[in-house]
Parts: sequence; C-alpha cells; structure tokens
Amino acid sequence: SMQEGGKFLRVVSLQPSATEILALIGGAHLLVGRSHECDFPSDLNGVPIVTSSSLTFHSSGQVDTEVREAMQSGKVDELYKIDATLLRELQPDVILSQGLCTVCSIDVQTVHRIAKTMDPVPHIVDLSPENLDGVLASVLQVGKAVHMEAEAAE
Repeated sequence: SMQEGGKFLRVVSLQPSATEILALIGGAHLLVGRSHECDFPSDLNGVPIVTSSSLTFHSSGQVDTEVREAMQSGKVDELYKIDATLLRELQPDVILSQGLCTVCSIDVQTVHRIAKTMDPVPHIVDLSPENLDGVLASVLQVGKAVHMEAEAAE
C-alpha cells in the first residue's frame, strides 16, 4: 500500500461498504476521510467526515418520503452534501465512491466534478456491486486501487 517515495496512499471512502472492504483487506490505516454513514470499523472516530446529510430521519419510511419529496423538488443534491474544501485539504490519492444510487449516496457526478479540480487528481473507484460476484469484484477493485491486490485476493 506504499506509493512511490514510500508514502502511504491516502484514501477517502464515500461508501460504508467500501470502508468495510478497505478494513477487511487491512487498509483501514490508509483512510483519511469517510462519509457520515461510514461507522464500521468502530475505530474510525478520528477519521474526518467529508459528507453530511440534511435528512432528519428516524425510520426508513420517513427517509423514502423525504427523498421522494427532494427528487420532486429537484433538491436531491441538498440531501447529501460533500465538503469539497475538506476533500481538497485531505488530498486523497484514491476516492472510493458509489456508482449506482444517487439517493443513498453522494452523487457520483459531484465527486468527479470536485476531483477534476484537485491537484493531483485522485483516482476514483466507482463501486456498484449488484450481487455477491459484484461485491467480490469490488474487493479486488479496492485492493487494486490501494495496491493491496494480494490481500484483496485472499
């Protein structure tokens, strides 16, 4: 997981399952930023949170309602905010993002838009596992992105 020059890769994860995958392959120490939903493993408390949600939910039914209302009013991007300033400060080499679902995660276009303006531009891994094979592929994808292919393949 070393880069050229012996520096550790800096990883920001915007998706809880990506964070779990990273921890699973022994890469949790590479994490420099996470989403507000990334709460596993439990020792992530010191890792800065780069996203926030304006949802005030307590039940999933309520979430559905809030999300639907937001979509109707065209305000989906206000449900989940990404702190671009903090993301830039963290200078990630790799961003683990989610390709599939705009509603349940930060909009992937937003992530790409911010990343393009960063120097150096981070490598974005869009994970959208639809089934178990997809999840296993995601593990390998994350492993490859953080130079831990061998660990991911185990």
